[in-house]
Amino acid sequence: MRRLVLLSVTSLISLATASPVGAALITFQNLSGDPNQTVVEDGMSYTTRDNFVVRTFVGNPPSGLLGSPITSETFNIAGADNGAFTFDRYDFGSFAPGQQSDTWQFRGLLNGVQQFTFLDTTTSAFMTRTTGQPSIIDTLELAVVAVSVAAGMADNFAFTPVQTPVPEPATLTLLGVGAVGLLGYHLKHRRKAG
Repeated sequence: MRRLVLLSVTSLISLATASPVGAALITFQNLSGDPNQTVVEDGMSYTTRDNFVVRTFVGNPPSGLLGSPITSETFNIAGADNGAFTFDRYDFGSFAPGQQSDTWQFRGLLNGVQQFTFLDTTTSAFMTRTTGQPSIIDTLELAVVAVSVAAGMADNFAFTPVQTPVPEPATLTLLGVGAVGLLGYHLKHRRKAG
């Protein structure tokens, strides 16, 4: 009886927690440089903009995302299935190493509510940055927020999709049996005490 109750509680905990389903990586390879092109890559979706375009001469390796302050549009990355994910790392560089790049703002949103924001700028060629942002989001929004000498460029955005499991009928049945067993166990010991 105790094993049944323990198994039911374990099932409930696993239902209540989200689980990762593998990694996704956006590399911007083999794309045209046209703005307003919607692309699905490795389960993630984005649309190029006038100020965020894919260029074959930037990237790590080429192609990569070149961002400049031509317009104030944002560049959004979301799960192709509208699912949630975490933003783990990316490569970031200055278009003219030795000169400071434009500053990019990274914002993580979940259902339109900001979960994190941070800024990045660099004077170097590509460096891998880990975000340190464990927050679960459904949209990553990029914006160029400051103008300087060199454009910023980014590549290799790494994400971990997160899946919330749907309870199966067998799991719900097991949970119900466990709850009945727990109630019976409680009543049995209550009668012995009384």
